[in-house]
Amino acid sequence: MNAYGETFEEALALLNEIKRESFARWLNERLPIPEPADEAEEEYSGRFVLRIPKFLHRMLAERAERENVSLNSLINTLLTLALSESNAVDKVKDIIKAAFKDYFREAI
Repeated sequence: MNAYGETFEEALALLNEIKRESFARWLNERLPIPEPADEAEEEYSGRFVLRIPKFLHRMLAERAERENVSLNSLINTLLTLALSESNAVDKVKDIIKAAFKDYFREAI
């Protein structure tokens, strides 16, 4: 289950509402209620949702088009390359600082 809100509290309230509605439906329809997933047994689907600024989306899409690959393939490759670097975190910080230098103070 996922819930999004402007604040943590709003997201949590929405998630609780979704849970209540789900349990009510399962009980009303006499469906089995799923057991909570054990975190140790959690499987990863290979899929996640990421919200990014429109300008970044456009830049990535244009690069994927130039390289004649899908946006998904390009991002997958970029993430793989970034994670393969021993100093990937420092490189990402430098890229973020350069891209958003006017928006960040010395927070990073």
